[in-house]
Amino acid sequence: PELAVLVGPVRVPAYLERPQIVRRKAFGEIEIDEFHRWVGGFEANLIRAVTDGVRHQLGSVRVVGYPSQAPFAMDYAVRIHVDELILDASNTLQMRVRWAITPGAEGGNARLGSLERAIASRNRSVEALVEVHDRALSELAQQIADQLVAESAGP
Repeated sequence: PELAVLVGPVRVPAYLERPQIVRRKAFGEIEIDEFHRWVGGFEANLIRAVTDGVRHQLGSVRVVGYPSQAPFAMDYAVRIHVDELILDASNTLQMRVRWAITPGAEGGNARLGSLERAIASRNRSVEALVEVHDRALSELAQQIADQLVAESAGP
């Protein structure tokens, strides 16, 4: 079906709420790269990437990112909470993300989901970091889309 889904809002850790690319160094220290930045804010980019991925997986043009003034009612809303999404000192992206899918118009109980992964990066370059983030967010979008399909199919 042509599901209408609102993706967001998204909560991210404070260390990601910046335009600069960040990495974790040894002993948990955060490295802020002043010379390499995300285009736009990290949170907005995350919403856009997950929205595009869910839209593609569902085949629905009615998947929109938060905030939205879409001219249609939402079947579902997906709230996302990022606990961790950072490249560590061993060139591994540590990802822990939780989400809640809530029915739109009729309300109801939220269905919870989570994804925890460690994804190896080829090195600490900016290009490799962006590539591994893309893979992680694609996997997140796939998991959310799968849960939306299962939820819309009913019991």
